[in-house]
Amino acid sequence: MTVINSPASTPVSTPATTHSGTAPERRQPRASYVTMRVLMLVIGAFGVCAASYFGFVLDSADGGISNPFDLFVTLWKIGLSLVLLVVAIGPGLDRSRRIAVARWAMGAEFVFDAIKLGYYHESASLVFIVIDCVLLALVLRAGRTTSAS
Repeated sequence: MTVINSPASTPVSTPATTHSGTAPERRQPRASYVTMRVLMLVIGAFGVCAASYFGFVLDSADGGISNPFDLFVTLWKIGLSLVLLVVAIGPGLDRSRRIAVARWAMGAEFVFDAIKLGYYHESASLVFIVIDCVLLALVLRAGRTTSAS
């Protein structure tokens, strides 16, 4: 305790620096978690629109659905994009559950990327593979900070 004399000559006591014996609580980094959710929102919305357009608007001569496998891939991408939207803005999901669903979604996303590159020979899918790698890194980083808390 430090004693300070006030102008009225009455000593006033103020507490000196106190240590509670415990370390101050650190705030967990949220940047990767928030960035992950924003990117999943953008990629999910883009995926629903793009898969719907390429699957159902274009005719088969222009790259639309021409066989049952194309329909399967289109519906897979729409469903996967909806999962990404749920991870991004789904109500009622706590952080650890959101991270777990995001990990599964990223696994399915990489399989989708492999099909687009291997089966359809789309070189444009390389851009999406790079984006998915960045997103996976964010998911893993956000998951690491979640498990540490």
